[in-house]
Amino acid sequence: MDGLDPQPLDERAWGATPEQSRALSALHQDLLNSGAQARGTFYLPGVSEVRHLRAYLLEPEVMAALRWSETPETAGSGWPFVQFLTWLRDRASGFACVLTSNARQPYAPALNEEIDLHLHPDCPVPNLLITHRAHVLRHGRGQKIPVDGDWTRPWQAMHALNLSAWDRRGLLLPE
Repeated sequence: MDGLDPQPLDERAWGATPEQSRALSALHQDLLNSGAQARGTFYLPGVSEVRHLRAYLLEPEVMAALRWSETPETAGSGWPFVQFLTWLRDRASGFACVLTSNARQPYAPALNEEIDLHLHPDCPVPNLLITHRAHVLRHGRGQKIPVDGDWTRPWQAMHALNLSAWDRRGLLLPE
C-alpha cells in the first residue's frame, strides 16, 4: 500500500475490553487537557495490528494520534498508546521529523532512519508532550501546521518515509 487510507468511524465508546475502554477514555481526556483538538476517529485498513486511530492537532506544530486495536488477540501490541509527530523545518540534523510515543513495544520493522524516534513506555501524556517538545528543540524548530489543515498529511509523509526504508531493506512483498 502506497499511502494510508484512513476511513472515518463514528464517535463512540471504543475498546475491545472494559480495561481498554477506560484507558482510551483516560488518554483522550489527557490529550484534550493538554490542549489537543480532536480531528476524528479512523480505521487504517492497510496497517498491521494497531489499526484504530484518533487524530489530534496541538498548535502550532505537533500532531498527535491515540492508537489502539479492537482485536482482543493483539492485547500486547494493541494496548492504547499516544504518538506525537513533528516535522522539522529543515533536515540539517539529518532527521526529517520527530516521533515520540508511550507505546509499550518497539516498532517492527524499524522505522526510517530519518525519523528521530523516542519511546517512553507508559509515560503520562503531559510528560510525553514535554519530552517530545524537548526532542524537537534539539533539532531546531518544527513546521507549523495550519489549524484547518489536513491532519493526514504529516502521517502520510511519515508513512512514505517508512515505505521507502522498508522497500530499500527488502521487507516489502509485491502485491
